[in-house]
Order: sequence, then structure tokens, then C-alpha cells
Amino acid sequence: MNRRTLNLFTFTALVLLLAAGGPALAQHELKALEEQVHRGRRHLQEFEFGAALSAFEGVVAASERGQLDLTLPGARRLLTSALEGMAEAHLSIGNPDAAAEQFVAALVVSPAFEPDRERNSPKLIAIFDSVRDRSIGYMDINVRPFGARVEINGAFVGETPLLSVPWPSGTLEIVIEHPGRAASAHRVALEAGGRLTLDEQLATNARSVSFITAPTDVRIFVDGLERAVSQGPGSHEMAREHNINPTQLSGETLVEHLTPGVHTVRFQRDCFASQDLRIDVELDPDGKHMRVPLVILQRSTGTLEVASTPWGGRVRLDGKDQGETPLTLRDVCSGTHDLEVVGMPRGRWSARVDLRAGETKRVLAPLRPGLAFLGLASGPDVSADMLQEARTQVNNAVARMNRYHRILPDLSEGLKMGRALLPGPDGRAPQVRVETVRDVALPLNADLVLVGQVRVERLRPVVDLLLYSTLHGSPDVVTIRLYETEAMERFVTSLSRRPRLEEPWFGLRAAGTRTSAHPVVVELYHAGPAGDAGVRVGDALVALNGNTLNSFAEWRRALQKLRSGDQPDKMPMTLTVRRDGADEQIHMDVSWAPEVLGPGRPDVLYNQQLVDLEYEAGGHSNDYSRGVVRLNQAMAFIHFGRYDLALQQSLAKARLPEGQGISRGTVEYLRGWCYEQLGPEYHPEAREAFAAAAAADGATLATHMGPQVAPLAEQHLESLR
Repeated sequence: MNRRTLNLFTFTALVLLLAAGGPALAQHELKALEEQVHRGRRHLQEFEFGAALSAFEGVVAASERGQLDLTLPGARRLLTSALEGMAEAHLSIGNPDAAAEQFVAALVVSPAFEPDRERNSPKLIAIFDSVRDRSIGYMDINVRPFGARVEINGAFVGETPLLSVPWPSGTLEIVIEHPGRAASAHRVALEAGGRLTLDEQLATNARSVSFITAPTDVRIFVDGLERAVSQGPGSHEMAREHNINPTQLSGETLVEHLTPGVHTVRFQRDCFASQDLRIDVELDPDGKHMRVPLVILQRSTGTLEVASTPWGGRVRLDGKDQGETPLTLRDVCSGTHDLEVVGMPRGRWSARVDLRAGETKRVLAPLRPGLAFLGLASGPDVSADMLQEARTQVNNAVARMNRYHRILPDLSEGLKMGRALLPGPDGRAPQVRVETVRDVALPLNADLVLVGQVRVERLRPVVDLLLYSTLHGSPDVVTIRLYETEAMERFVTSLSRRPRLEEPWFGLRAAGTRTSAHPVVVELYHAGPAGDAGVRVGDALVALNGNTLNSFAEWRRALQKLRSGDQPDKMPMTLTVRRDGADEQIHMDVSWAPEVLGPGRPDVLYNQQLVDLEYEAGGHSNDYSRGVVRLNQAMAFIHFGRYDLALQQSLAKARLPEGQGISRGTVEYLRGWCYEQLGPEYHPEAREAFAAAAAADGATLATHMGPQVAPLAEQHLESLR
């Protein structure tokens, strides 16, 4: 036939497949279909039956394609209206069988469907009544407990009790479910015009459990899954019985439908010790709740004492401002916290801190300068893929740094800001004014600025990274070959590492010799731990704390290992020495002695040293420690050839006492060196400083062990005469 007719099978399939159909129309798109139905009605009124069928068929076609979501409000009524209109049109053109088919389809969509008995002709109503009598039966579903969910042939019908539910006749698959009850499934035959009754009690297969807690707002986990949060207020009678403030006692909190057997329940709230409880759930034939005795959590707090170097930093605990260092925070909830200290005006430190119940934890926050990464520029012959690979690797590296850092979201804007800091056409690092660096860094709350350029070397990407500080305009330049797997990690480690200006102080100097397989003591400091404990010049160092030293290199590695760890101020050590063919164990307490790092070391980022040491100087309470910091800062300035800044910013502030080792003589020697490098105009000042250093008997340059500055100063005085 020419016009679309729909049979019962087609529409049954459509109803069952709605959830898996094509893209459903949104609610606002239903209005267009509603207008299509209204248009079909107007065509019927004007006796344009062909046009009416076309309008109604458009709505039915949307349903066939799965685009009409019948779960939307009004969607089923819209579709049955279209089918009713098609039935009226078919009857009007003399096709009562086709009209009957539309009513069959309408009853599948909505078994409770009724046509408009006032508007439609008695003949059409008679066709509908005949179809309904031949295809629809009725069901009464009285399943307890009431509220059970009923599905027929996979379609949700409603919740019990359900009375006189119309449904197309045939074989029905009925599934009835209720939380905490065993599901019931029935396969039944429903006859047209007949009535089917289901009356049963669903069997219990789970049980609800109620809890009362003190305090309230306790999270309740069952077998690892959060199931409820206890809420107040609780019973005043129970509060009096347990001597608890009623506002801190919860009411009954229900966890529904636990299966029979043993369950682990955890009660958890911030600032309280968690508690675990094992409960054995047994089914109750009457469905009564199982009640668990009152659960009382004990408060769990500690104390945080926060200091910073320099002091005066703002303390934030879990994002909330607490005040300035030094600061004592009492009654802090036990557990893990995010602790951040922000310097005024700059510098940051952050860490995750674990606090146990009753613990007083002391935290020292060494504030560190922040770093702003402006991005990577592209050099000649760099492909888009190479540039993207380099940017990804460097971005990830900066993100892993153990210091406050900021990666600009718009790196192109960052490069625009830092264009004066990029390498020149010849690839050499530029010399820029310090004001230029500050103009870029300070708005970003940073003291260090990192910018770079990607270039091609032997057909592979290479990154030249330039690290600037706000103290002067010369950069550290680090070349990273991305194909060398450890190159980026070394860079991250260098940027993350805080300067350590001390070395383990044994008070001895050892060397490798041809006559011994072990390092040999060649010099003893007259007041050092080794000499005081009985070590002698000529002793072979066989082992340190039981670890054999088979070479001078192993001795150096052992010292480096001590430097890299977080060691106490006094370290008990056992040196095994060999003397006259016999081994002897010598016990001593090793402390720390200052060390001055020289310029030109490839493993040191000197701009990082400069700003880190500027912060470090503010954190020391005594002149000697600050003086050692200023000496190291001067060495960093000397590395860049900024002898003027070494004198003005560092050595002028290094107040060390007279004496042996790192002392006033060290400062005078470095002052003489810097004045000498500034040229003949400053030679008088150089001679004066070298003369003071030459008179400083026992003063040393790098460590307490040497080298001695007096003979070095004499050599410079001779050259300046």
C-alpha cells in the first residue's frame, strides 16, 4: 500500500529499543513535532487527508528512527495523537483496517490510551473499542512491600500497588524488585479482555543498620564504600546517659540494605581518631532495622610550631591564613596537611606535613625564591614537532622542581615579555640591564627567570636555557640535549637543590698514595675531631662506619654522601685506621664546618645560588653564619665577573672574626682579589686588603683545611708592587 501502516510487532520493537536508538530529540525539539501534529489536525478539518497523513507520518518516522525519547514529558501523548490522527485519516479515505492498525500501535505505546470520544466519529470509536477488546488485558499487581518497582517486557510500568493496568495481550515477562528484597520474576499469559492478578510478599535478602555517633557529621564507610554521614541532633536521654552534649550526638543514621554476613564499618571525621567496627548482619523476617550501640570517636589533634628563614613569612595551613612566623598552631587536626609559608614580599616554601595525635611537630621553612618560566623560542631550522617536544619536556621538568615556580599559561606572551633575555643571533647569552630582569620577574612574584631557545644540533633538538636572577643581568647558560636521557633530570636536580655551605668536619686531609691501597692522612687540623680522638698523620683510612675505603675516591664519595643527607649537627663516626700493620677503631663526633664554593663549577647554577643565599642570609641569627653565606654569594658574583657587586652586596656585609679557618682573613683576601680585577684604579684598595690577609695567620680560603690565604696574599702583593 502507498501509505505507511504500522503493525503491532513494529511498535513493540520500537518501544523496547528506545534506550538503544538513534540520537534522541531534546525537549525543546519536541515543539516542532507538536506543531506537525497540529498541522495534521488542520488538514483533517479541511478534508486534506493525504496532507494530514504526511504530517502525522513525520512524527511516527521520528519514533521509528529512535529520535523520539518517550521518557520525556508529553512524548508518548504526542506519538499517540499522531497515530490517532492517522487512524482518522485512514477511515476517512475508506480504509478501516489501516485505522485499526494505528490503534493497535497506539495501545502498544500507551496501553491506557483513549481516543477523543467527543471529537471522533462513532464509527472510529467503535473500531478502537473493538481493537482494545481484541488486544488489551488488565492486571492487578499487589506485591508487598508496597513501592516495589514493576517492569513488563523490559519497560518500567510503576510501583506497587498497581490496579487495572491495561496491557497488550500476549506472553509477558514481569520483574518486580524492591531494595532489600529478593526480586520476583513471572512469565504469564495475558488474554485480551482478561484480568491477571499478582499477589505476593517479596522475601527479605538484606537488612538496614542504624548507627548513632558522637560527634555528629561522621562519615560512615561500609566495606570501603562511603554509605552515610551521621546527622544531629540526637536523643537528649541518650546524651544524659553518656554525659555528652546533645548537639554533639547524632540521631539514628540508617545504612540501608546490607547483605547478610560480616561487614567492616569505618567511622571517620576530621580531627578525630577513626574507628573500625565489625558487624554481623542477620536477616530479620519482619524487615526491622539492626541497631548498633553508640560509637564515640576520640578527638585527635597535635601542635605545629612553624619557623621560617627569614622569619616573618605568612603561614597557610590547608589554604587558610594562620599568621606570621614564628608561629605555634595548637589543636591542629591529626592527619596530613598542606603547609605553605609565603615570604614578604617574596619567597615560598611548601610541604605536606603528617601530624600524629598528641604530637608537637617543629617545622623549619627555608623560604626560597620563586622562578618564572617564560617559555622556549624557536631557532633556525627547528620543526614544529621538535619545538613541541622540547616545550613538553622543559615544562614537565619545571613542574617537578622542588621550589615555587610559575609556568606562564600563554608562553607566547611570556616570550614577548622576555624577548630581551633571549640569546642573540650568534647564540651567545646577552648581557642585559638588571632592571630588565626585574621588570619581567617582579610582576610574576619571582626572583629567577628561565627562558630558552631550541636549536638543531646534528639533526636533533637542543635547548639552550638561560637562568637570570634579579640581582644582575648575566645568565647561567645550560645546554640540554634532549636525546640524553639524564640531562633534564640533572637540570631539575640543580634547580631544586638548596645550597649547602658546610662539609663534614673530621679535621684531617687525606690523599691517595702508591704505597697504600687506602687513603692516607697527610695533614691534621690542630683542633679537629680526628686529631683529638687519636688519629695521626700517616694513618691509612681503612673504613668509615664499617664501610671499606679502598681508594681516595671512595673516601670522597663517603664525604659526599654525608653532605647529601639530612644529618644532625653532631654525627658519631667510627674510623678504622691501619698503623704499623695493625687496624684500630677510633671513635669521634664529627660536626660541620663552613665551605666556600669556588667559581666555575659546572654543577652549580650561580644565579640560583645568588638569590638562594640572599634569602639564606636573612635566616641566620649570628654574624658568623651570615658571613659564610655572604662569602659564597661573593663567589657567585665573581663567577659572573661582577667584582663590583661582590664587594658592595656581599663582602661588605661579611662580618667574620679574626682567627683560623674561614675567618676575617678570608674576607680580606677576596676583597683584594676583586679590587685587583677591577683594574689599576683600585690597586691601592687591593694592596690594603691583601696586606690584611697576609697578616691573617691560619686563615683559609675554601675550607678550614685550606688553602692558606696568607701565602696567596703575599704573591698578589708582590705582583702589585
